[in-house]
Amino acid sequence: MTRQKPVYLYDDKMKFIKKFETTQECADFFGKEKEYINHNLCYCSKIRKDNQWFVILRKNIENE
Repeated sequence: MTRQKPVYLYDDKMKFIKKFETTQECADFFGKEKEYINHNLCYCSKIRKDNQWFVILRKNIENE
């Protein structure tokens, strides 16, 4: 079994909103496929829901 990596959700001003324990949990929240979330994590880090932009990352930037 592979270890799941969390996904951290931020608003467009980089304010922390939520931590998803799995990519699938994040995909369910946005109503997207898991592959779509993985693509955005790798290539653009941005995602839109209800006409609002969010940032998704694999790391918690608040701890830096």
